[in-house]
Amino acid sequence: MTPMITTLYSILTGARKHGKAAAQFNIWNCELLFGVLDAVERLQIPAILATGTAFLPMKELIPFASMMWRAALDSDVPLALHLDHAKSVCEVAAARDAGFTSAMIDGSALSLEGNIALTLAARRITGPAGMSLEGELGYVGAELGGDGEELVATPACDAARFATETGVDALAVSIGNAHGPYKRKPKLDFEALMTIASTVELPLVLHGGSGIPDEDIRKSIQMGVTKLNFHTELCLAAASAGSSGNYRHDTREARSRIAQKAMEKLMLVENEKTMH
Repeated sequence: MTPMITTLYSILTGARKHGKAAAQFNIWNCELLFGVLDAVERLQIPAILATGTAFLPMKELIPFASMMWRAALDSDVPLALHLDHAKSVCEVAAARDAGFTSAMIDGSALSLEGNIALTLAARRITGPAGMSLEGELGYVGAELGGDGEELVATPACDAARFATETGVDALAVSIGNAHGPYKRKPKLDFEALMTIASTVELPLVLHGGSGIPDEDIRKSIQMGVTKLNFHTELCLAAASAGSSGNYRHDTREARSRIAQKAMEKLMLVENEKTMH
């Protein structure tokens, strides 16, 4: 079997070429990893497997990355291995050494100039290693939850400058989306998204895909979003398996429900533009 591990750039370029988007699944344990892989292999749809220090401390993340890599080697579907929300170049360097094929550097809490400087420093690590790099511009809700209602959209002029000066392969923007569970239905600023998409040629990314209504996901893809991140809905699917007292049964049931939810998201982003 030919290894199908690839880069974020490759997967997003392919999705964009066919008028689709790609799903990123944030994972941090065996049930999430193999549940998502079950979904990917059943549907034969490329995806991004991601983890990060928001989920695991670095001393646990590196061995988990080895598990991700070995599992991806056995897959016959293209997969990118992605470090999500790296806060420093040290984390990006660790991702490179652990075999990740892409990283997301998060300087969104910094000034525009500070974000650009951090992202350029990360690029000096990812570029020579052949890794893809995602940047983030604008505040995308709370790290572990938020309602996304009062968030300020990423200014298109800032997005254009950031894209030009950093050379990132993808750009995560803020249009009312948030990380974690939404307290109420998110209100996405599609006018802002349209302006950003008309200004920036890069694949655009929406973090906090869990909880965004399907119709809004469809509309966002139509307007230029090429990657959506999912995590919370996978965890909720696993939790819905409950606890029977039989650990083996419970973990298998959790994996099955994770796979079902991941398939729903894969079909949503894969079939989006062909459905309209």
